[in-house]
Order: sequence, then C-alpha cells, then structure tokens
Amino acid sequence: MDNYEINLFEPGYGVYILKVKARTLSGEFSAPYVLIFTVSKPWWATWWFYLMCILFIVGTVALVINRYQKNAAREKSYLQKELSALRLQMNPHFLFNTLNSIYSLSKMSSPRTPDVVHKLSELLRYVTYESAQMLTTIEEELGIIDSYIELQLIRFEGRLDICKDVITDEPQNTIVPLLLLPLIENAFKHGVGARGDQSFIHINLLLSKHILIFDVKNSIATESVRPEGYEGVGLSNIKRQLSLLYKKYSLTTSTKDNIFLMNLTIDLNSYAGDKLSDNRR
Repeated sequence: MDNYEINLFEPGYGVYILKVKARTLSGEFSAPYVLIFTVSKPWWATWWFYLMCILFIVGTVALVINRYQKNAAREKSYLQKELSALRLQMNPHFLFNTLNSIYSLSKMSSPRTPDVVHKLSELLRYVTYESAQMLTTIEEELGIIDSYIELQLIRFEGRLDICKDVITDEPQNTIVPLLLLPLIENAFKHGVGARGDQSFIHINLLLSKHILIFDVKNSIATESVRPEGYEGVGLSNIKRQLSLLYKKYSLTTSTKDNIFLMNLTIDLNSYAGDKLSDNRR
C-alpha cells in the first residue's frame, strides 16, 4: 500500500479523532483504524496559570498599599509629635517673656500691675485652651493680639509708638492659633529697649480672598542688635510650623537702617494640618 503523510498545520487545542483506512490491491478498503490524540495548551495558557497571575498581581498591589498606609501613618505620627513639640516649646517661651513684663511693672510698684495680671490671665486662657485647637478664627487671633498689645502698652507707656492697621473681609476665616502673636511678641522683645529710647512698632494685616498678608516693622533696640541671619527660638519655631501646616506661604525678614522688617504671606486655603489631626474647626 502507498504511504501517506498527514500534516496538521497549527491545530487548535482539543481532542482529535483520526480514522485511517487502507486500500488493498483489489481496491477494497479495510476497516478504519482509529487514532485519538490530544493537543494540549502550553502551561502559560492554562486557567490555573491565569489564576496564579491574578493572585500575584492582587497580592502585590495589596502589599504596596499596606506598606504605603503604614509609612503614611508612621509619617503622620512623627509630624504630629513634632508639631506638639513645637507648640510645647512656643507656649512656655511666650509666657516667660510675658511674665517678664509683669516682673518689670512689679519692680516699679506700678498701680497698673493688676490690669496686667488680668490681661495675662486672658493670654493664659488662650494659650492653654485655644492653642490646643488646630485652627482658630482670624477674629479670635486678632482679639488676643489686641490684649497682648494693651498689656505691653501698660508696660512701655510713654515711650512706644505703636500703629496697627487691619483690613479683612473674612474675619471668620481660620488660621493656626498662636501663629501671628509670637511675631508681635518678637517685635516687642527686640524693638523696645530698656534704656528709655523712643521705639516704634507698626503692624499691618490684610486678608482678602483667603490670602493673608501680615507685615511687622519695628525699631531695633540697642541691646537687641543681633548678627546678620540670626533667628531666635520664636521665629525659627514659626517657620517650622508653617512648613508643616501650610502648602503655600512665605516668611521673610530683613534689617535696614536699624529697622527690622517681617513679611508673612499665607494662602489660608492651602492649610494642610487636617492631615495631621481631625480636630479642624
């Protein structure tokens, strides 16, 4: 019998049944010979391989998300602790300087010492309770600034020219408490000398369309002259708080002709402290 070659070109996956008949020399066909063979899928085309790939991808994504969440929680905890430490540093620093004002008045047996103690109690309440909040209103912050200025005017009565100009169309907008007050305190600390020199402090605040511009200009007391680039505890503390709590801000300082200039600009809508706490008011 003749030889025949069967060529299957790229058969699909599955079971094949091939029936072969032989023809005799007399022309008759024999009973069919049945060949059964299977073309199986390669391992990379099987359902279990697809399942393993899906499980691998899902597991990898879950692992990445889990690590990201853990790192984010760890970073948040670290930043919360740093912010708390900054506030713990600032509050005693501010109160210490304020207590010095009372001490100076008591040495002079000033009859206005009780008024100063009353003002101090208001400041103490604000520092103790309001500053524990993540945010306070501009109106409240300005109110405590007024109390502090009144306290200092009692102390430096007659030798301090102070001017405060406030323009705002958003008094209920919010700001981090005790962010502006230490900048005022810094002007009194370094701008009013103990030798009786005439000093001045000029404060300007403009708030419009959530953009806060805060300028403080003060004379520099003779005994408060510092090397170029020097930053005290209060100023460096405020800068770090700004970097933690606001995405868009600038704080610049300069000295010219024995006058200290400070400019703070904040986009209040760029507040980022809600990522550190859920106490946003």
